[in-house]
Amino acid sequence: MRYRLRRLTTPIAATGIALLLAACSVTVQGDGNPTAAPTAVVAAPTVAASGAPVTTAPATIAPAVASASAPAPAAATVPAAPTVATATRTVATGAATVAPVATATGTASAASPAATPRVGASATSAPIPTVAPVAGASPTAAPSSYGGVVRGDAICFPDKTDFCIAGRFRQYWEQHGALPLNGYPLSDEFTQTLEDGKPYTVQYFERTRLEYHPEFRAPDDVLLGQFGRRILADVPNAPTAAVPPIAGGRSFPETGHTVSGPFLEYWQTTGGLAQYGYPLSEVFTQRLEDGREYQVQYFERARFEVHPEIRGTNNILLGQFGRRILAEVRR
Repeated sequence: MRYRLRRLTTPIAATGIALLLAACSVTVQGDGNPTAAPTAVVAAPTVAASGAPVTTAPATIAPAVASASAPAPAAATVPAAPTVATATRTVATGAATVAPVATATGTASAASPAATPRVGASATSAPIPTVAPVAGASPTAAPSSYGGVVRGDAICFPDKTDFCIAGRFRQYWEQHGALPLNGYPLSDEFTQTLEDGKPYTVQYFERTRLEYHPEFRAPDDVLLGQFGRRILADVPNAPTAAVPPIAGGRSFPETGHTVSGPFLEYWQTTGGLAQYGYPLSEVFTQRLEDGREYQVQYFERARFEVHPEIRGTNNILLGQFGRRILAEVRR
């Protein structure tokens, strides 16, 4: 559609046309197709991702420049769309930004921690845990001492395994050896049916699985998974038969094995029976996951390994049982 503009004979008519052009945001160009003209410059309200109100400057309208021979009808005006900001949500100090706990049910071989959401630096949902902290309990080490990032009640490891620990599990983790004895978290908290056929809230770490047992009072409400028996069953020719007590060591008639030397010192000074359980084997040589042979001894909840490549007296490490069992759970 084309329009013809009659010759303006008075300055008043020309001024009216100019004002009409300035008020319109659509002009009709030579081919007759309406095109949004950049005549209206409106500071649209910005909506922050956090939901907080943002103050914007008053809208201003720039003068229009008439480039056509006739104005388009005023009814064709198209309002400017609001602009939504994509800025990252800012969380105030102390506010938790941990993803919610996903709940998965099933047997120990069918549960799927992999289905739980990973917790990264950009998580903005409600905090975990499902296991509430114990009143009066306090951490034993500063998060900076093991590289964690504090987010509310949680400590997250975005540069390590991309998971967080919080609540009762965080308290237990910190008060029972932290990284050296438990390792980094490998999953979020989730519900898993364990060996006794009952569902429990659990969380996997590199060397352990923390289990919340509400039937017990704190501090005995968090227990460690007994992976030693499960893994030792697959080790050929392991010395699991009971033997007579050995002089200089500590014998355990419950399983018929003795712990002595550096292994006994480590067992006694880093948690003892509550952390590791009873010995399930004597000391023997085993080729481990890295293809090298080490002197090892199995316990109900751990495997002690002597690493001669580590200088000094602190050359005993724990097998990464949690990583191995979790891989089986995810199959």
